[in-house]
Amino acid sequence: MRKWVISIVLCVVQLQGVYAPEVEKGFAEYRSRMILVRFLPFTEEEFIWYLEQQDIPFKDIVISQARLETGNYTSAIFLKGNNLFGMRNPVIRPTKSLGSEQGHAYYSHWTDSVDDYVLWYEYYMHRLDGCYYEFLKGVGYAEDKRYIQKLRDITFRENKNLISLPYEKARFV
Repeated sequence: MRKWVISIVLCVVQLQGVYAPEVEKGFAEYRSRMILVRFLPFTEEEFIWYLEQQDIPFKDIVISQARLETGNYTSAIFLKGNNLFGMRNPVIRPTKSLGSEQGHAYYSHWTDSVDDYVLWYEYYMHRLDGCYYEFLKGVGYAEDKRYIQKLRDITFRENKNLISLPYEKARFV
């Protein structure tokens, strides 16, 4: 979404005959960073930066999902398949997955896993009604009956200072 906004701003600025080198420079730096991150190895810092570029609410919960699904980024599904969210290969929605391995989707790069999560979210977002935990429960995101509680615990314990979001809305169901 930010890419489109910046592109529109640049077009409007150019149409009005105003030269804005700061805007162009900022957009060029952003675009370079978005290209570069697709070649970088995984770090949680890069993951958080890349995730922040997406228009998904409750990024702190999504970070907790990645930590939980990958065993703090140590699972074989993540290390071999670049799958941050334990996603399965979808049947009916768009995907960035290259196929299925060990019952889970695999990706060429960890950023593709984030992009696939965005596609998954966009496909199901019509069900979102305020509480992200309820949303995850409602779409049947995980088989573990304690998944939401585990996610809450991780989110509150580890992410409370990462991203400023209204915890009251996300934390309590």
